Formats: sequence, C-alpha cells, structure tokens
Amino acid sequence: MNNTDSNARLYEKMKAEQDRYRDWLLHQEPAEILNHTYEYTMREDIVMYMEELELEPEKARALLRSPCPLSDVYLPCLKLPKEESRHIGIWGKRHLRYLKQHRKVLYSELLISGKLNDYLADLNEQAEALFSRLVKQLAEKESVTEVLKAENQMLWVQKINNIHNAAMEVVSNDLIYA
Repeated sequence: MNNTDSNARLYEKMKAEQDRYRDWLLHQEPAEILNHTYEYTMREDIVMYMEELELEPEKARALLRSPCPLSDVYLPCLKLPKEESRHIGIWGKRHLRYLKQHRKVLYSELLISGKLNDYLADLNEQAEALFSRLVKQLAEKESVTEVLKAENQMLWVQKINNIHNAAMEVVSNDLIYA
C-alpha cells in the first residue's frame, strides 16, 4: 500500500468515525448537543484537514491500526480542578523546575489532579524548616555566635555564608532534586 492509499484510507476511517459521532449526537437532548458543539466542530475540522494532509507512511499506518483514529487525534480542552493558591517560595519553584525537566509524569499527575500547588507549598515549608534547622545546628557546632559577630564581622560573615551554602546543598540534595 502506498502513502496516498494509507492517507485516503485514514481519511475515510476518520470520516466514518465522525459520522457515527454525529448520529449519536443527534439522538441526544438539546442541552447535551450544546455541550458537545465545540468538540463536534473541532472533530469536523480535523476530518476536513485530513482530506488534504499527507502524513508520513508510518504515522498513517499507526493511526489506521487504531479502532478510533479521530478520537486519538482529538484532545479535548481539559479543565483543571480549582485549587487554593498557596505561596510557593524559592524551594518550591526549584522543585517545580526539577519536576518539569526530570519527573514529567509526576508533574503531569499532580497538575491534572489539582494537587501541584499544595505539593509544592508543603515541600517549600519542609525545605525552609530543614534549612533553618541546619543553619542553627551548624552555627552552634562552628561556634558562630553574636559574640563572634561583634568581635569580627568579616569572619562571622564568612562562616555564616559557608553554613548557608552547606545547608542549601543538603536541602537541595535531600528534598529538591530527589
């Protein structure tokens, strides 16, 4: 079967699927028909577009293997559930970037379920608490006190910056990029 035949068969299969959808829709209540007008119009546009489109042979064959190629191509306009917006600080934003780049499935699941904001806000709170606790513990261990600050400000700044950097690395490795 050549490429033109595959595309022609695909068009006919999608047209038949749309005809079945139209017949189903015509037997619905008027309110239900109105709820599906956007979907119907978009599906019609896809079928019209397919009449002229020349897909690559492997793509056309893949869609031909599907029992409902038009439904496979049409993606409805998803409405995400409303979620209460909570503050997402720097740690939450870093983790969001990590999820988008390296944990795409988890990111999608959280986004679609409407739990992404809460997840990131909770993680941000955990990260801030861990960071504060680590800074306090390391400062005590290194004897970085107010007395040192009063006696030698430059040494105090140097030590506190080192402590902040160490705490940031621990939080990043244990929570943000894990």
